[in-house]
Amino acid sequence: MISPEQFRQWLRQQDELPERAILLTCDDGLLNHLTTMLPILQEEELRCLFFVTGASLGDEPGILWYMELYLMLMKAPAQDQPVVLRGIAIPRIPADRVQRNALWQELMKTLSRLDDCGRRDFMQEARASLGSPAWRTRLRDDPLLRDRFQLLRPSELKQLADAGMTIGAHTLSHPVLAEQPFDLSRSEILECRTAMERCLGKPVWAVAYPFGTLSSVSEREYRLAQEAGYECAFMNVGGTLKSDVARLAFPRVHITAEMSLPVYEAYVSGFHNALRGWLRS
Repeated sequence: MISPEQFRQWLRQQDELPERAILLTCDDGLLNHLTTMLPILQEEELRCLFFVTGASLGDEPGILWYMELYLMLMKAPAQDQPVVLRGIAIPRIPADRVQRNALWQELMKTLSRLDDCGRRDFMQEARASLGSPAWRTRLRDDPLLRDRFQLLRPSELKQLADAGMTIGAHTLSHPVLAEQPFDLSRSEILECRTAMERCLGKPVWAVAYPFGTLSSVSEREYRLAQEAGYECAFMNVGGTLKSDVARLAFPRVHITAEMSLPVYEAYVSGFHNALRGWLRS
């Protein structure tokens, strides 16, 4: 296990990495990164690169819009009549969870085309139309749900940094960048770094693209990350490092709570990626 600073030294060609080096990263800036993850990292004497959104720079506790949208859609009663919110039509809310998930994916793309203000207006209207007051109260009052979904605030973000963790950027509001107009995508990538550095008083040299899939990030975002002055950028999918974009699209192994230890070993060892390449060829 290497630290983010060791990784940065390697990026600058100032140091060599050991064989099979692993860099630990974590996205979104959730409260449980401080309450649950940090004590484990300290116990194991590990360092992590945390990618945090601009939503963590406000003093009010918040939740990422796309996750709140998901929770609302999953809790909303099924209905066959169309719903129009801020000029955006939702044809129907199906009973089937798989179909609801597909609806959520499409709405994420649609809402990503709006600026942050337009998206907030939509979410406010969606809470009144789709949300449940009891659900929102539970999300705020239940300690487990609060840790899982609430975002870090500036004072908590500084606690992570003061504990020796490295803070990276994850855009201002976590949109699907490839769906955005150029100016919005540029603002999301550039201004997050500026605001994060102003809050922490430390350089922010890495960015992770929201969602980080090949369909949510385009060549345009690679160029914007470079123009914004980031030393490197990370995807959220595995694969081989591409020499043409190299440090602007580092692949990552996405670890989930459902992943068994043998599956984890297959990913981290490179066996999973090698097998996929062999089967594809």
